[in-house]
Amino acid sequence: MALSCAGTPEFLIRIPTVLVADHAIFRYARSGHVEGVRWLLASRQSTPFDITSNWGQSALRFAVSYNRLGVYGLLLAKKADPYFADKTHFQEDQTQLRELFSNTNMLDQRGFTRLHKTVLGLLQLGLASELEQSSQLAIDKTDMAGRTLLSWATTGGDHSTVQVLLKYGANFHMASLNGSTPLHWAVQSSSLTAVRLLLGAGAEVHKPNNKGYAPLHFAAPKRSDPETLELLLRFGANPDAQTHHGDTPIMNAARANHYKNFAFLMKNGASLNL
Repeated sequence: MALSCAGTPEFLIRIPTVLVADHAIFRYARSGHVEGVRWLLASRQSTPFDITSNWGQSALRFAVSYNRLGVYGLLLAKKADPYFADKTHFQEDQTQLRELFSNTNMLDQRGFTRLHKTVLGLLQLGLASELEQSSQLAIDKTDMAGRTLLSWATTGGDHSTVQVLLKYGANFHMASLNGSTPLHWAVQSSSLTAVRLLLGAGAEVHKPNNKGYAPLHFAAPKRSDPETLELLLRFGANPDAQTHHGDTPIMNAARANHYKNFAFLMKNGASLNL
């Protein structure tokens, strides 16, 4: 609410613009590309209030999820709404993380090691040189959420960092406290290259998280592009895998209105009768 020139209260109603889920503003927010986000806002190709067409997620939501502090700070400065609740009911977690990101001491309490901060871009250090001086234990050390360096690198879709970490022996099987492996996070970040690197290294394609979601469950409702689905199925993913609530990948594709993914899963053996 604001006051008009006449001193009477006025209410501002802002209707967000709906964009495709793989629009640049959301990709830049996930990867931490601050200058890319700044340019999109300055050129008016995007606004801080844009949301995805599938789950109603904002760029701020992605910046929070992937710990992209620079993007987060920029979007907040541009008046993005930290209390906007998307269709995944993310608002509560986002509000808690808003406090985390605005407080350096709380960042330390998150349990980020020097290597974590390097991978996240909080420290501008050469990752390879840092890994050269690190033990295997340090490379696979987790933060308070059970997230490893590889987990965070795949979350941001940073395939070059993923490649470096795999070269230095990062454990690609280790799951975070919610049961998600680096492969889960790579699929959620829509990074086909990271998914390919992990599968090529031997990542387990069937392993579910704590709610029973296999990587294929996350791939199905992503963008309407079956490349990731094809890759996961080629490495043996089960098209009829069920979550603890009985959801299958093809159900997720249908809910997201991704016809290509739905048709691809049908063609590759997914059942509608489970």
